Amino acid sequence: MTSTGSAPITLYSLIGPHAGTQALKAGWVSSPLVTFEFADVKVINTQFKAMMRDQKYDFSEVAINTYLQGYEWGKPYVLLPATTNARSQHHTIF
Repeated sequence: MTSTGSAPITLYSLIGPHAGTQALKAGWVSSPLVTFEFADVKVINTQFKAMMRDQKYDFSEVAINTYLQGYEWGKPYVLLPATTNARSQHHTIF
């Protein structure tokens, strides 16, 4: 890859503090092309509305239902199906 000589772009990011995101948030994984600014939010689902309505974040982990609602309303997000914190949700419906 060749360098363009320009400054890296900064992405405003909303991801939770768990094992699947630790390397990115700690800076263990990096790129000369992209830097990340992480939102300081303890419970990320409190920011789903701001993400969809106000397009506050460049990328985020998000509940599939929230993404689908945004999709139906024409919000310009792209779904990248990567599981960062997999667990069964069946206990929430009974």
